[in-house]
Amino acid sequence: MPCLRPDLIARMGHSLPAILICAAPAVAQQLQVASQREGLEIVATSELPTGPGTVDEASVCGFPEADNRSLGAEAVSAAGWLVTNQYGQGEFDYVSFVGRATPGTSGSCLYEDGHVAVYRGEELLAVVSPAADSDRDIGMIVGWQDQGGVRIFDGEYLPAPLADLKVHAENLALVRPVATRDSFCGGRIEVPNVYGLPIHQARILLLDEGWGLHQAQSLAPSDPASDIAQGEGGLPEIQGCAGTGFGYCNFQYDWADGVATLTLTTAGDWPEGSSPPVVNYGAECN
Repeated sequence: MPCLRPDLIARMGHSLPAILICAAPAVAQQLQVASQREGLEIVATSELPTGPGTVDEASVCGFPEADNRSLGAEAVSAAGWLVTNQYGQGEFDYVSFVGRATPGTSGSCLYEDGHVAVYRGEELLAVVSPAADSDRDIGMIVGWQDQGGVRIFDGEYLPAPLADLKVHAENLALVRPVATRDSFCGGRIEVPNVYGLPIHQARILLLDEGWGLHQAQSLAPSDPASDIAQGEGGLPEIQGCAGTGFGYCNFQYDWADGVATLTLTTAGDWPEGSSPPVVNYGAECN
């Protein structure tokens, strides 16, 4: 506790009793927490959940940059958890971690016993976990630079978004349902939430908001995307498809003034009369 000596106070022209004048140290405000997302809980805590023990850090399912981890991610790993991702924004670090991971096809992983921790430096502030009665687990996080915070994805082999997590005003860690719109390119554009929509419906929504088709380069006849692009009722904005695994396909759209190119990724088969769902999307800013 810093103190002012009486002789120094006297030199400043103050007449005070001969006692030490001590300034109270600044007390860090405890982070408030709340969850508006059914099935997910967040608690303010300084202790991690009990870890499952040593996990394989070389696993393809773990966060690959072991030499570039935050202090929080290092603490999580040292506690016996497998770090799946980290994201730092301002003074806060978000770390996703799991107790078990099983590799699958196309580089996918099944995650179990997952959580997300919020750190300030090496200080643990809060932990997000599935509710006891939830049938979905946490797998990993993805950072959102424009709107702040992270998106939490479930632990399935083909992950789907669960919720958004953000520290507001450096005082409130809030878990909310996935946003209905996402901002990109420094807030210059917004994209509607198209997770889970069949691509033929997602494109209707995008075209209605002013996006244009990004014409594909010439596709090899052996590329599964060739028939999709050129067939009756085809989707000329398709950029290519994987012929194995989850059958990922990429579709691209351009914003009218050339600000950005939006890529939608689908997975799965093409059912008769429909199309595979969107499992991910992101914008490249020009």
